[in-house]
Amino acid sequence: MKRFLNIIMVISACMVLAVSCKEEDNVVSEFSIDKTEIAVGADGGSELLEIKGNVKWQGTSESSWLKFSPSNGEGAATCEVLVDSSVVAEPREGVITFMAAGQTTATTVKVMQMGYAKGVFVSEEDRTISVENSAKLEERFFEVTMMANVNFDVRVNNLPAEDGTVSDKEWLKYKKETPNYDYGDRPRLLKLHFDWDVNMAEKARTAEVIITPHETSDTEGDGSIKLVVTQKPAPVITDDRAGDSLALLSIYSSMNGIFTWDASENMRYWKGVELWEATDKYIKLNPDRTIDYSAPVPKELIGRLKSVEFIAFETKESLPYQVKYLKTAESITFSGNSNTFLKDIVLGNEICELVKYGNLRNLAICAYGLVGLPENFTELGNTLISLDLGSNNFEVMGEGGTTIDGVKVIGIESITKDNFPYLRKLDLTKINRYDTTKDLSAYKGKDDKLGFRWTTGYGGDGFPGPSDGYDNTYFKELLQWENLEYLSLSLNMLDGELPSDEELRQLLGADKVYTKEYIENAEYKDTITLEAAEKYLLKGGVGAPKVWPRMKKLSLNLNFMTGKLPDWILYHPYLSFWDPFTMIFQQELSTTSSKAKNTKGEVITKFSNEPTNLSNYGFEDDGITRKMSYYEMYPKRKPQITDESEEGN
Repeated sequence: MKRFLNIIMVISACMVLAVSCKEEDNVVSEFSIDKTEIAVGADGGSELLEIKGNVKWQGTSESSWLKFSPSNGEGAATCEVLVDSSVVAEPREGVITFMAAGQTTATTVKVMQMGYAKGVFVSEEDRTISVENSAKLEERFFEVTMMANVNFDVRVNNLPAEDGTVSDKEWLKYKKETPNYDYGDRPRLLKLHFDWDVNMAEKARTAEVIITPHETSDTEGDGSIKLVVTQKPAPVITDDRAGDSLALLSIYSSMNGIFTWDASENMRYWKGVELWEATDKYIKLNPDRTIDYSAPVPKELIGRLKSVEFIAFETKESLPYQVKYLKTAESITFSGNSNTFLKDIVLGNEICELVKYGNLRNLAICAYGLVGLPENFTELGNTLISLDLGSNNFEVMGEGGTTIDGVKVIGIESITKDNFPYLRKLDLTKINRYDTTKDLSAYKGKDDKLGFRWTTGYGGDGFPGPSDGYDNTYFKELLQWENLEYLSLSLNMLDGELPSDEELRQLLGADKVYTKEYIENAEYKDTITLEAAEKYLLKGGVGAPKVWPRMKKLSLNLNFMTGKLPDWILYHPYLSFWDPFTMIFQQELSTTSSKAKNTKGEVITKFSNEPTNLSNYGFEDDGITRKMSYYEMYPKRKPQITDESEEGN
């Protein structure tokens, strides 16, 4: 029994030892120093290094003019570096090398000492710099370490490329320092900050940085120092499927996309990406402004990119330049920029370059942070049938010549039927940065902090116009866009009244009204009788204004409109398609805690003649005569109870 107990004790001791050894082996060696560079004047001096760690360490230096103590130790310590006064005019450098237990590489501290000469100093190895062609915005910079004991100027010049051409683009920019460096012989350690732009060209470019002191001890020149900065060329994006995939990966990476695509996987299986198939239908735009939705796919498109969705990203810039390579895309979507309402982004021209290929039909740049569009944005009207600019930050409408941060822009009022003759879908949902106010009258003039706002221009004694800082013309422009099939103006702080039938007849002209001939030949002629049309759409022999006759989906909800609903709304042939009680009639209404008010300070209420449902339009003005319901006019639009639904009940 005793022997057995001894065996147990030996085993236990071994286990404890093993655990102890294992724990010791798992200890991570740590070693760091708070400085990597020290600058000292010609008179010499001292600096302190804070050493942190948990291991033994030792420092060495081959420079006789500097000393440090302690030169070795274990764990944390404060090391004092002593630098002798200089006896030469030129700057000099020394290096202290620290080796720590468990560390495979040395930790170095550079010591730079200015001579008594006046001027600036940059190490030879820091005078040649190479940068990538592209990177995230916050990574597109570099810093140059230097010493100076005088004020100096920094100039950046572009150098000729291999073919002799010189870029006129200022792609390398110096972030100017403001302190005064004229304080005697003692130098200051500085870091010059340079920002660089993306290189979109497939060739490298070079710039020189010239640092010139205001005074110098150099007897053979002006004491200038030249740095050479070379930027790598953009990768070659070929006009093929491989080029499509490279462009997609580059775009999403530049935008700090949250999700990733597996480059080793076939692009066909990437989420949000679709390729052209031989069985697809191509949307062909005809010279007479009609659209053929069933044209055969051009052979050269098969297998190439058809559509892509870039969802959830973080960028402060316009679309990456590689978007211009998506030449075969029919649909492109950008949606979900982080903290969109904080962004002030002017859209660049790159997306407009796709016009020349003639394939882009659907474009969505929503929840991005846009405040302005490029001057040539209207060129997209030659190819687009669908445009979504919702949830952006257009604070002003913008006219030709308007500038934002020095860039000429145009506003959304440029999106008209003349500029976009093929457009069928236009989404302008919440194109304002703000949507939390319920009182528009609290904000006065075009310089208020509410940002973009507009009125219908109709109602009572009229609403404020352009001279008051409000736009009331673009809404009228939209009313005249007869080819639109989808329009969303929801959540736009749009106030005023809907124009009456008579006001619209004056706006549209006498030929833009419903007629007997139109009803008999309309595409929806099987859903309405001429008798019903004559009672309402053709009431009194005067046709109701033919507003948005092809509109399949209309959204005007959650604005600040009030007043009376005109007949052109109530009896519109596609009213039931619009889900009117949600998407038309529902405005910003007052609550028990707050009153919703329009620009004139009037409390928003329901439309005065808002129906309760599509089956009961209420009564005529005499209060007795019942109106015909929508479904009596358009009986085939009434939802039908099928046998299947009856069985389910």
